[in-house]
Amino acid sequence: MEVQPLRLGRVEPPPVPDDVAGASPDPGELRFGAERDDDPAVEHGLIARAELPLAVEALPLGPAEGRPGVLGSGSHGPAATPSSREANVRFPAHNTRSVTVGRASRHVSVKDVAARSGVSFQTTSKVLNGGGSVAEATRARILQAASDLGYVPNLQARSLVMQRTRTIGLITGDFSDPGLSRCLAGAEQEARRQGYGLMLTSMEPEGSGTEYALPAMMERRVDGILLAAPQMEDDRALGHVLDRTLPVVSTTHIAGGGVTTVSADDEEAGQVATRHLLEQGHRLIGALSGVRGRRLTQSRLRGYRKALDEAGVESANDLVEEGGVDVAGGQVALRRLLERRRDVTAVFCHHDLLAVGALTALRAMGKRVPEDCSVVGCDGLDSAAFTSPPLTTVRVPFYDIGVEAMRLLLRMVAGGPTDGGKDVALPVHLIVRSSTARRTGSDGSARAPARRAR
Repeated sequence: MEVQPLRLGRVEPPPVPDDVAGASPDPGELRFGAERDDDPAVEHGLIARAELPLAVEALPLGPAEGRPGVLGSGSHGPAATPSSREANVRFPAHNTRSVTVGRASRHVSVKDVAARSGVSFQTTSKVLNGGGSVAEATRARILQAASDLGYVPNLQARSLVMQRTRTIGLITGDFSDPGLSRCLAGAEQEARRQGYGLMLTSMEPEGSGTEYALPAMMERRVDGILLAAPQMEDDRALGHVLDRTLPVVSTTHIAGGGVTTVSADDEEAGQVATRHLLEQGHRLIGALSGVRGRRLTQSRLRGYRKALDEAGVESANDLVEEGGVDVAGGQVALRRLLERRRDVTAVFCHHDLLAVGALTALRAMGKRVPEDCSVVGCDGLDSAAFTSPPLTTVRVPFYDIGVEAMRLLLRMVAGGPTDGGKDVALPVHLIVRSSTARRTGSDGSARAPARRAR
């Protein structure tokens, strides 16, 4: 088969953008290939870039429907006339595939949308940039016109004009944490609703990498930073950000203050869980705590002890065992606790995953839940409803935390109050399931919690 070079005739050019006028000697000539990747003519669709062999087989496209074009002749017969401004070409057999070479449509501008909608340029620009007070009917007409035309905003140009990138840096912890995943989903949803994108990076469990992540985000000129990594609460690298004017909001408390924080009321979570066990008649209540030293762990432990104190029940240090944040940690911690205190009748776990580990360990030890030991978790993960037995837990509004944190951050980005150092604590609530029950005596009678003399 004879392979011939592809020849393309002249076609009517679209209007040439001012910034690329003169980029091609003849804007009506469709050139195959570009000398440089950054050729403005490539960017604006005036020419097509080729990275594969240029010897191609010309295929006839059917009867003429306009003025003649040239596709060449050869084994496929006489010169054919294209029925459109596109030509199908086939590469040699060693790398055979079909491609389409054609002229990209002109970029749709704000002026085009304004003309289509019949609304002034100023009002159209205001709506397309997400600002201003515009009647809903007018806004809807503009947005419909933009949709009909396939309008895509020029974010680079917009950022130059507005001095913003409409990008938020998000520094997070372990993606496998289901609570954190819900928080990120809420943050992303709110950012998208307000027309912002996210630049995401994750930290190692021990918090390493911050010294690289923060400068990298600032170099890319993010408009603000949302911190959603518990391991960063004592990170000294944060000073690199806090010394600047860049808005920052965190979902975990930062040592030294100065950062607006949105989180759950973790002390209340500890109180709610422990009060529930006290109301069920338990007086020897153990606790499987989270990571030692973290603010969340300290807050939930403080709530646990406060509830015991309010009920007049003594809180002994040997009733608390560190478990961490996962199922394996819960298994180990529960065994250690019961080896030390066999008289424990109920356990408050600082995380649902710890509670799952506790349930597994109790079952392996031949103990029944809740008959021999009641278990309460904390976090309110969806999976807690499917444990055996279903887990009583304190639900933390992770999704709402993400939404509220992003909302406050974007308000700061827009020039609103910075609320520096302000703490926003969202409420928690108890979900009672089958892993807890009323404590009974040997004769089956209920036991009230013993009260300590004042």
